Amino acid sequence: MPSDDTPSHPEDQSEIKAAELPHQGFTSQIPDYLLAGKSEAEAYILKEVSKMSQFIEWAAPLILDNNFQARRTNGRVKGLEGWRLKLTTGWGMVAAAVGFILALIGGIEGIITLLAFLQK
Repeated sequence: MPSDDTPSHPEDQSEIKAAELPHQGFTSQIPDYLLAGKSEAEAYILKEVSKMSQFIEWAAPLILDNNFQARRTNGRVKGLEGWRLKLTTGWGMVAAAVGFILALIGGIEGIITLLAFLQK
């Protein structure tokens, strides 16, 4: 068991609030007087449509936000893939090796030289 206070699940580190269902759940908003004279099956269908309508109103913003978060995460991943390719292909490997040697020899100046080269 880790002794530090870091959360064990990635979602615990998220800045996005967890979605919660309404405490009372979804209930029919159709008044009884509008259901008077309807058969039991018709009243049931109308009540269920009312519940589904509430669910859609609750879920739609969450779905849109989820799509936004997924697109933002995908953009970040694509950016990181670009850096990975720069560092793991041909000249990127040479630059990383040279930068590492310069960092060992020159300390901070070697790291600065490496970063300047990689940004070209």
